[in-house]
Amino acid sequence: MGIFLGLLPDAAALASLGRHPRPEVDGVRWEPDDRLHVTLRYTASVHEEIVAQLDEVAQEVASRTSAPIIELGPATELLGRDGTLVVPAHGAEDLARLVDRVLDEFGVSGAMGSRDHPFYGHMTLARRRRKTTIPAELVGVAVSTAMEPSELVLIVSEPGPDGSVYDHRVRAAFS
Repeated sequence: MGIFLGLLPDAAALASLGRHPRPEVDGVRWEPDDRLHVTLRYTASVHEEIVAQLDEVAQEVASRTSAPIIELGPATELLGRDGTLVVPAHGAEDLARLVDRVLDEFGVSGAMGSRDHPFYGHMTLARRRRKTTIPAELVGVAVSTAMEPSELVLIVSEPGPDGSVYDHRVRAAFS
């Protein structure tokens, strides 16, 4: 079970992203709209008893700040060695720092694993399937939209046959 604190695109951003081409390409699995998000903090596994504390963390973070405006773009790029196709997300940096601070305050930062690299805001658009790569023609494609998420979401992710299945455990409205 993976778990993360993230931001979901609003309806206008989803509509804009829906106009982005998603060509059928062997070896590429496009993320459906219900899995599009900007991750603020993620861990691949966490004990179930920590989830309740993370619920409280989400509520506390949301109570301390207003909704951020996230700018997506300017173009798609590859992230990591696995060749995930993403669009950069600018404007969540302060919120990611606040999440880290509140995790520390609640004493659950260690349960989420350490942030071993600087925060890089992004939204995953597509993933490669096994033994394939993301084709070059999908990289550098212009994507430009803004999103103003109304809530911080605690999402539990379980593997499924067609990609991860997300359970939105907590939706904490920003103040």
